[in-house]
Amino acid sequence: MSRIPRCRPEILSGISKSLARMCINNHHTVTTTSLNDNWHAVLTGVAKSNNLQTEWDRLQQLAKGGEAIRQRWGVDHLAGIDEAGRGCWAGPVVAAVAKIPIQTLIEGVKDSKKLSEKARINIMKVVLSHPDIETAVDIRTADEIAETNILDQTRNAMFTASELLSATTEGTIGFLIDGKFIIPPPKTKISLTEVEGTLNGSPAVEVLSGDDRHQVVALASIVAKTVRDGYILRMSDIYPEYDFEKNRGYGTKGHRENLLKHGAVTGIHRQSFRPMSELPWVPARESLD
Repeated sequence: MSRIPRCRPEILSGISKSLARMCINNHHTVTTTSLNDNWHAVLTGVAKSNNLQTEWDRLQQLAKGGEAIRQRWGVDHLAGIDEAGRGCWAGPVVAAVAKIPIQTLIEGVKDSKKLSEKARINIMKVVLSHPDIETAVDIRTADEIAETNILDQTRNAMFTASELLSATTEGTIGFLIDGKFIIPPPKTKISLTEVEGTLNGSPAVEVLSGDDRHQVVALASIVAKTVRDGYILRMSDIYPEYDFEKNRGYGTKGHRENLLKHGAVTGIHRQSFRPMSELPWVPARESLD
């Protein structure tokens, strides 16, 4: 059985079901290879086999940037944080944190939006079976988003995921976070694309387009996207009339048409987002957990 990312006990069942919905429910063999200068690569089968050296060169450049930050901070570990679903009309926002051993590359890892679903699943299967790659996730539901706002709940999910990973990490850790407005003040702008501060007492930096700049952030984006897609596919099983399997909860033309025809679903659609705030509501049919 694949390992499940660390998460709060109350959402464990939902995470397990979501990964199973993505066919991530069996143990997968982890294959690694040694590279030059004590670097190691984890094979996922995603990159073209005749172009692996180019892939290692690409990933090494991404990893070296994070390693320089880790050394500057003087911490033992570096983790990446990203979210999926922040701008959607339906479903949860999912935050993920991922920690990779120093000088380790994972074949195919890049911003999740630039990978096919098949590639994301292949990477996720290997990552969850690797004994030294650690992940944690947290979700915030449509109802929780309605209680405050999407930015606050995205922050809450990221804070919780980082706490879950920190609690079981031996030694000190720092975080690279995709985006902005996550780290609480005080914080310092250190470049045009980076703002530095602390997160849960650990050094952290917000990086614009962090999933394009750092391997650990890109991996976190894959974990968040894959877990959330599992939730969305479960929603699609229960509410096929909204075409969640196609729109993934985003505000497409077809999604809008289905909302106008069927109404918005309590606990599934986000009450404070337009056009749902202007539509009639229908009760949920069953719990996703």
